[in-house]
Amino acid sequence: MRILQSLLFVSVATTGLLMAHSDMDNKNTHNQSGMHNHNDHHMELKAPDGILGEIYHKASFKQKREILQIEYEFHKEMKKQTQKFKDYRESVAFDLKNLKLDLEEAKYDRNNSKATSILNRIVKKKEELRKNKQDEKNLIYLLNEDRIKKINEVLNVK
Repeated sequence: MRILQSLLFVSVATTGLLMAHSDMDNKNTHNQSGMHNHNDHHMELKAPDGILGEIYHKASFKQKREILQIEYEFHKEMKKQTQKFKDYRESVAFDLKNLKLDLEEAKYDRNNSKATSILNRIVKKKEELRKNKQDEKNLIYLLNEDRIKKINEVLNVK
């Protein structure tokens, strides 16, 4: 419990510091006449996950645009592919609810053989869910590896 309280305190303190820092940034970007100072900070895109920031920031604008396109296509493809897994899990969850209702009915009727059969089917459905989640993680890993490979090709990194 003390750890949670400590973490909460650190979180609140960090949030307060971040908010104070962002307020100072906003004040520092305007001079006394209210005009924006362009020298204070430049908006730079951060390096994509899995790519070294030093290499990314040294890339040309053409390369960065290609990387943005790769990132966009990656997220679009990942969303499309993972939606299939989510839809499947929803249907299996519906099947599980029906099986649990069937199990309640079998218990009510004191039909042990039917209850055992339903329990076996529930176990199989839960295994399907576990396998589905693992397959989704594997797909995301492969898509991410492909994304990093394409970005490294654009950056001429081997």
